[in-house]
Amino acid sequence: MLSVTHKTILASGRPFKEMESDVYLDFLKSKKDGLYRGEIGIYLLREVSLNGQKLYFPFIDVDGQRNLQNDEQIESAILNTSLTWKNLKKLGVENNFKIIATGNTGFRMISNILLDEAATRQKKN
Repeated sequence: MLSVTHKTILASGRPFKEMESDVYLDFLKSKKDGLYRGEIGIYLLREVSLNGQKLYFPFIDVDGQRNLQNDEQIESAILNTSLTWKNLKKLGVENNFKIIATGNTGFRMISNILLDEAATRQKKN
């Protein structure tokens, strides 16, 4: 059975909770109103361990310009997300990403692929 390492509160520390995936999905379904209201969240890690292999879960945080406020910052984030999406389309990888609102003034573009973590590291000279 596949298990999920999770936390529902951003400030909660290690050790993180672990649950079987079916139980975790049932938990999320039972908390859907809290998810909708932003009382609890789903936090994604970039690193995933699967069968002892370290994998990298790519996602892109897209925010608005920090010097702007409120609606202007959100509009800036929408523009930045649009530009990023256009670039992903030019690369032909847009089908590997979905866009979700982060609940603040930005967006997260999450991928449905896992990369080998060792292959994603840059070599240091």
